[in-house]
Amino acid sequence: MAATAALALPAMAAAAPVTTVATTSTGVAPMPKGMQAAPDVNVNVAAPADDDSGCGLWKTCKNTRIGFGAGDIVLGLSAIGVITNNTSSGVTINGVNGGAMLGGKGAALNGKGTNYIPGTKGAYSNGTHGKHSSLTSTDNAMPEMTIRYFITDNISLEAIASMVHLHYYAHNTAASTLNAVTHNQQWNKLDVGHTWVLPPTLTAAWHFRPHKRFNPYVGVGFMLAFFPDNSPGKNDQATLAKLGVGGHNRQLFQRLKIQTTPAVAFDFGFDYQVLGNWFWNFDVKQALMHTSVFLNHKHAQLTNGQVHAHSSINPTILGTGIAYRF
Repeated sequence: MAATAALALPAMAAAAPVTTVATTSTGVAPMPKGMQAAPDVNVNVAAPADDDSGCGLWKTCKNTRIGFGAGDIVLGLSAIGVITNNTSSGVTINGVNGGAMLGGKGAALNGKGTNYIPGTKGAYSNGTHGKHSSLTSTDNAMPEMTIRYFITDNISLEAIASMVHLHYYAHNTAASTLNAVTHNQQWNKLDVGHTWVLPPTLTAAWHFRPHKRFNPYVGVGFMLAFFPDNSPGKNDQATLAKLGVGGHNRQLFQRLKIQTTPAVAFDFGFDYQVLGNWFWNFDVKQALMHTSVFLNHKHAQLTNGQVHAHSSINPTILGTGIAYRF
């Protein structure tokens, strides 16, 4: 019986092997090689940083746009040089007494080649014109500020603000005393005076290569030149003695007025993107400007009345500087 029972009982299975799992110091088992843990929803994960995060003002970032395009606002600061071309000029005497002078002495100012009136002791008649006399102004350099707005990728409007100092000189003028026999003697240059010019300008430009680092342009604009501060010239006493102007510190010109002058300006140049939103600009403007200059009053005796001079200075304006796009 015992033997039969032993045969009926199944054989005992061999004990299963025991696997020992290593743990870390936190009690969490390490991930097997080649497997990745599922994300823990309880952990706050920051969103990916923008490409321009931490990008400085002087750096080109991944999101920096190349070139200019519609909607861009650009501020610029440049150094400009004003070259006055002095294309043409002339002088007219607008006296009221036909050339009468104070006490028979004084000076008449006009250009050579005018009609000298006999019997007036060296004076010129009012309304005569100086055919060979000329009026010129000096060159100068000043800073300039600009703001541009791009209406489209190709078209921009630009407002320009600057202020420049100019000095006027009269050349090849003849000045005579009433009793002098040297009425046709020439003195090369007279100091007419100096002025500050404020010429706000608005231009429209066509840009040939939008969204490119190098972007040339051409444009045309309107300029209105104001002359808010005018001072008549101070000639030295030796020059005044030649002109017959006597007296200590007595000057030939006591008043200088320059009329507000409109002008057309043609514009061309280029922008080059140096880095980030910074650009280098080079610009040339050619203005067609015809100024009217008035010296003294119509009753002034030293100049035989008011002197009206006109000068087509037609300045060429060269500028270069930096610009920043917003």
